Amino acid sequence: MRDEHEIAEKDEHEIAEQEVAMLKQTLERISKDPMLMAEACFEGLKLMLQSSDFPVLPRLLITNGISPTQWFRGMRSASDIMAADMVKGIGLPLKAEEGKKEAEEKRLLDILEWEKLFREVLSPKAQTIKNLGLVWYLSMQGGENWVEVASDFVDPKELAEEVRHLAEELEERSMVYGVGENLPKVKWRDVFRIPL
Repeated sequence: MRDEHEIAEKDEHEIAEQEVAMLKQTLERISKDPMLMAEACFEGLKLMLQSSDFPVLPRLLITNGISPTQWFRGMRSASDIMAADMVKGIGLPLKAEEGKKEAEEKRLLDILEWEKLFREVLSPKAQTIKNLGLVWYLSMQGGENWVEVASDFVDPKELAEEVRHLAEELEERSMVYGVGENLPKVKWRDVFRIPL
């Protein structure tokens, strides 16, 4: 019984090593080609955005006549636009068809004041956005092994701290002021995060 357990552990370790080697090759290929870098960052940021629930202030939905179903469905589509905006905003070349705005997505992004937040908060943090997109992309490709590979280009602890500050700044800039409570339109810290 013990031998089977040791063999299974050894196999898991070998598989993990192979995945890390594959991820490192992928990262090397991506880092040499701006189009691949743009696509990887786009896919990673889109995954980050779509995997969040975009926790929104209920009062915001009521005020704008939006049902929770409309919000979550619309934000899933708007995630493509947001990811494309971020990738283009950090200077990476992205295909023109990525990030087309439909009326409903535009309405939701206007409610969030996305363009203002992007311009004032996200755009100046291009390297953080790029690293965030890459680690989410690597997590798509190799699960938990992204941490080991990401360590080649960024300190995951430092990135987590940078992203936390970024989310806090987004929340500060998107406050809704009310009687007795001041809350952000969206809990951005549940949207902008590293994959864990």
